[in-house]
Amino acid sequence: MSDPCVWVWLEPNPRPKNNMDRFRTIGLMGGHVDDFHRTGDLTNPQWCKIRQEVDKAYAWGTIKKGSYRHAGTDLVSKKSPEYGDYLEVNQDQFIEALQDLDIQHKGDVTDALNPEVISKCRGAIGSLQWLATQTQPQLCARCNLLLSDLASNPTYAIVRELQQMIREVRGNPNSLKFHKLPNVEHWQDVRIITLGDQAHNNRPKGGSTGGLLTMLGGPAHSKGEPGPLVLLGWKTWKLQRVAIGTTDGEVQAMVESEDQNFRARLIWAELNGATCEHGNDFLKAGEEAVRAVPGIVGTDSKGGYDAVTREEGPNLGLSN
Repeated sequence: MSDPCVWVWLEPNPRPKNNMDRFRTIGLMGGHVDDFHRTGDLTNPQWCKIRQEVDKAYAWGTIKKGSYRHAGTDLVSKKSPEYGDYLEVNQDQFIEALQDLDIQHKGDVTDALNPEVISKCRGAIGSLQWLATQTQPQLCARCNLLLSDLASNPTYAIVRELQQMIREVRGNPNSLKFHKLPNVEHWQDVRIITLGDQAHNNRPKGGSTGGLLTMLGGPAHSKGEPGPLVLLGWKTWKLQRVAIGTTDGEVQAMVESEDQNFRARLIWAELNGATCEHGNDFLKAGEEAVRAVPGIVGTDSKGGYDAVTREEGPNLGLSN
């Protein structure tokens, strides 16, 4: 198996909250190539039986509990006074081994790079991109833009920026923390929150950059109240169309943000058994399941918000 897969084991819910709550999850198992995670309710006899059957079905290698490494990331089980048990995901060992760029240049930063230096830069960007996509979202946009610069205008300014990024991440690496949210007692109490933004005309040939963050929140966020969030996913990308103005770019970013918000809501609903009773009508099952999970899409663009919510027609003046 090459693509990530998740198996969910369910049983009828004796006290359903609504039609989307007829089943409850008793165990989960996720796999990528030959690495697997497994978690479940150890007080549930059915889940304990399933665990035993899975253990007997394959010749397993090393089994680790609590804290272990998976696909280049370290997962550590911890406790805190505020959240109780929580999971931390970091890449500290990979970051410690990150090498400086061995490139010497006494000229100007605007000097063009030769093929050998370009190759070294690509390798450094590849290492930083691995960090950016797994645990270090603060590197994501910079890696994305440097790739464009390396393809269109490779100069020694790129070398300087890469070395600065390497030093920054080694000096202050981030870790992801997954913890229980306050006032969330049921899976439908969770809010999926996606914030989208754009940087206008910051790429060659008038291109712009979109960015988004997707997080888990609680019921208070639906009322506009502040509260703890859990970072779930992030993305930086080149907008598909050249934006004729900042509002055009903001709307493109919002479209992508809403798509990711929808997908995250669907996955959360599926993990909790909300799509089990529609046979092969996956579209209907998906749409009904997503309705059970409240979602919030945020933007800092008043013009883009007004254009989307107040008016649809030829006067909108946007390419999309």
